[in-house]
Amino acid sequence: MGIDRIDRRGSVPPEALAPTDGESRTTRLSRSGGPFEPRPAVPLQPVAGVHASAALEAVRAGRLDVEGYIDAKVEEATAHLSHLAPSHLAAVRGVVRGQLLADPHLAELVERATGSPAPAADE
Repeated sequence: MGIDRIDRRGSVPPEALAPTDGESRTTRLSRSGGPFEPRPAVPLQPVAGVHASAALEAVRAGRLDVEGYIDAKVEEATAHLSHLAPSHLAAVRGVVRGQLLADPHLAELVERATGSPAPAADE
């Protein structure tokens, strides 16, 4: 009796893995019966339909700095909340901006996108 159904249908007994009569291990394990041959590498292609955001284009063109980029991304992230009272919307934007600056992963994404480090969270 096996543990966790190891000896149930579908498992390969150890003796089936050992090469026999000049047979290589990869030939023995190949499902097609032939020797294992890796697939050729597929060159990476740009993803169709993916474009940089307007804010990122503005940073690349020099029209926005990192602060402006962060403001634009916070505005973009909270645009669907326009129905909130202005004071509530400002509070939500403050939280989103604070999270963007405090989270090291998000700050790294800002740095990668803009080429400049994000300002410290306490600024």
